Amino acid sequence: MRPDSESIRKKSQPSVADAQYEAFNNVQKLIINKISKISKDYRLINLKKFNKEISSLIKNLEDKNEKVMMIFVKSYVINNYLTQNNKTLGHVLMCKVDDSDKYETGCILSIFQSINNKNFFMARQDNWNYTKLALQFARQRNLDAPGYQQHPKIDMLPEIILAMPSLYITQSVLTLTSMTGRVPVQTGLGAASKFYENNIIPNVFLASPFQKFYKMPINYWYIFSFWSLFISIFFVKKVQKRNMNLLVSLIPLYYGFFISFATYAEFMRLMIPVVPFIIYNFMFTIKYIQESFSRE
Repeated sequence: MRPDSESIRKKSQPSVADAQYEAFNNVQKLIINKISKISKDYRLINLKKFNKEISSLIKNLEDKNEKVMMIFVKSYVINNYLTQNNKTLGHVLMCKVDDSDKYETGCILSIFQSINNKNFFMARQDNWNYTKLALQFARQRNLDAPGYQQHPKIDMLPEIILAMPSLYITQSVLTLTSMTGRVPVQTGLGAASKFYENNIIPNVFLASPFQKFYKMPINYWYIFSFWSLFISIFFVKKVQKRNMNLLVSLIPLYYGFFISFATYAEFMRLMIPVVPFIIYNFMFTIKYIQESFSRE
């Protein structure tokens, strides 16, 4: 599976186990050979001709995986290096000759040569690619006038979702059930990495072994919330206590389902406001199970 075929769950667990190195290496060699031949005849090339030349290679490929990989690599280079500068999306415009639609073939060749397969796949193995796609439809600051602007084709978003609603539902449910609360790799955003170093809370509560306990109620928050809801409806007799438990159970369920279908990244960070409800549901469920065994 090439990186962008993976579910958001796999994107959240960095690994290169499923990467198709062989298909990538074969495609990379074909493209490099093609551009090397072009660079001998043309120092400059426009984007339309470059796209046409690479697309012609696809017709000669018999392996389906290699065809898909060829389209992916070609699109990746065009969108990330030959289209525009965009710091937000990580795009860097390269190889273009000033005030023209021409690109240096030698420069394009060096881009394809510089893609190291293992590092390339490891970098792609991240849910940032989901975020990056969604950012293009989010409001962007207007550089030419005060205020913000939306993507010119924002009205097509419902059409995109409805083209394959099962994909939207599946990825949203995977976000809800698999975006874990335990982060084994400490964040490197700004000074956030110092959170673990300069904190008045003892380290035992922030890292191992306490996080191993913490990950169960957080990672399976929806199970404990559902159990708390079920127990409250059928086994809690006191009306006031039952109503309170129903409310505490429903708040994280409603909020969690909404966030999983409405957002595209950082699910567990956005769940922080309802963590007290999640912990209560976990403790209530465990307490009820323990009391049930004690009665027996």
